[in-house]
Amino acid sequence: MGYRLEADFAFHSTTPEGLTLNEFLDRVDIHLVDKLHGEDVTIVSDAKSSLFTVSMTADGESEAEAFNASLVKLRTAFHAEDASTPEWPTWTEYKNAGLIKKSESREPVPA
Repeated sequence: MGYRLEADFAFHSTTPEGLTLNEFLDRVDIHLVDKLHGEDVTIVSDAKSSLFTVSMTADGESEAEAFNASLVKLRTAFHAEDASTPEWPTWTEYKNAGLIKKSESREPVPA
């Protein structure tokens, strides 16, 4: 079954010569789509507040399985662009904190 992950994040650059939010997100988007085969990836940002939302489609036997797979891809893309993700929450912590929006299920596509 398919699910839609939508998660909110904040961007903090730790070096003066670091990437801007938009540069970082462009690179994350390319990595998610081209290298990790992320499906239906959408990234929306507010450069003024340094907040951004990532949404993508995920397949899995359960909502937790689908979201865990998406979160692994997302974290991998962040790390590929030299971002650090200390204290990365688990699926349950994300869901309980309201950081994961309600998923939208869709019917599986026949092979």
